[in-house]
Amino acid sequence: MSRIAIIGAGGWGTALGLVAGRAGHEVCLWSRNEAVVESINRERVNRVYLAGHQLEGEVGAMGELKSALAGAEVVILASPSHATRELLQRAAASFHTKMTLVSATKGIEIETGQRIS
Repeated sequence: MSRIAIIGAGGWGTALGLVAGRAGHEVCLWSRNEAVVESINRERVNRVYLAGHQLEGEVGAMGELKSALAGAEVVILASPSHATRELLQRAAASFHTKMTLVSATKGIEIETGQRIS
């Protein structure tokens, strides 16, 4: 199965990780919120954004973006739209041509009014 990195461990990113983990993929959720990272790694639940849903399979979390992306075959962007541009700029050096990048970000960028695409 694939190694999937999910940038954004809010409710949406965690739900995507839950489904990918159930399907047998190795999943690394990235969050800037240390409480989310600890909750996922210690309890296998995102108590902050998706309490009541146990993560299954090989699903973990990291707070360091570069480490979360290391070795990923698929990267899913599930960050809030207002944070996407900055996160992509930070992550750009970790992307490579064999990596599949999927945008699951909803909404528009507040500063520009543009859709995330």
